[in-house]
Amino acid sequence: MILYARDRSLSNLSDKISSGLGVPVLYNRSWGFAASPQKTPAEIRRLISNW
Repeated sequence: MILYARDRSLSNLSDKISSGLGVPVLYNRSWGFAASPQKTPAEIRRLISNW
């Protein structure tokens, strides 16, 4: 569920469900995060090979 509020007032409410995957990345001694809406082995390989 996603709530949108502004000036202490609810402006929008959404119950749309979405999923994906996220991978924490350590690159040049700095942490980052790679994400994708696709959850396939090929997409995981693509994400980690870019680092």
